[in-house]
Amino acid sequence: MSILWVLVIPALYTISNLADKCLLDGDGEDSEPRALMTLGGFFSLFALLPAGIWVYFSHSSFGTLGNIIPLMFNEILFVVATWIYLAVMKKEESTRVVPWMQSIPIFGMIGGAILLNEMPSGVKILAVLVLVAGGFLLSYHNGRMNKKIVGTMILVSIIFAVYDVIFAKYGRTMDDSVAIFINLAGKFVWTLLFLVNKKTRQGVLTGLKTKIKGQTLSEMTSTIGNIGLCLALLYFPVNAVQALCCSQPMFLLIGALVLTNFFPQIVCEETEGLTLAQKSLGIILVITGGVILSI
Repeated sequence: MSILWVLVIPALYTISNLADKCLLDGDGEDSEPRALMTLGGFFSLFALLPAGIWVYFSHSSFGTLGNIIPLMFNEILFVVATWIYLAVMKKEESTRVVPWMQSIPIFGMIGGAILLNEMPSGVKILAVLVLVAGGFLLSYHNGRMNKKIVGTMILVSIIFAVYDVIFAKYGRTMDDSVAIFINLAGKFVWTLLFLVNKKTRQGVLTGLKTKIKGQTLSEMTSTIGNIGLCLALLYFPVNAVQALCCSQPMFLLIGALVLTNFFPQIVCEETEGLTLAQKSLGIILVITGGVILSI
């Protein structure tokens, strides 16, 4: 698998994660997860145009409704999982939330075996166990673990894993350009449903004035990362692609260290002494498991 996918995609997601943490800071309506997601949905329109041009000039066929409809409705899973993730990120350190998404390959492995006939070897299963051990270390805090956060993030991981498997199953039946176009269109359509909520509408209007720069950074990096990940899902085994993000906690810790030391008003996380050593060991385990999975 290309080094571009292995390093660039996790780095892009890390920038998006840190931007999300900054955007969620505060108690105003513009810091509410649904408002931020709706603003993000509008950014999909900017990516939809080049995607539509790609479909047009590649003379791609949209295929049958039997493939398009499941792919379109699959984006609901992405929106729901992202909503839950942002709600948790608003209350907890990013370096203790994001690592639990490293459990996604576990459920991706199960889903891939059931729906895509991608059977894992014993080595792959061992790699997943190493990944989970790293996730536990990264989430352990002051001698305890927040069970609510762990349970919630595992639920998020399951939803994302199911989303990836379904995208791979139906996306592989059509041209790449069409699969990406439907992916972007679905995110735009389903996030618009949040506008039914009055608080969300007010948050969007306020956010257009107060959050536009941060939102642009978050959405540009996450959209490019998502497109790269979706393209990988069309060509490689699901659990191997999901393991791409194994290096994300490393980038996240580096980013948190930089921001905490130089811009503590933006991000302030525990990055000293035993806490740093614990996180570093967790990252080593996560990366080790992810590298084995991606080979």
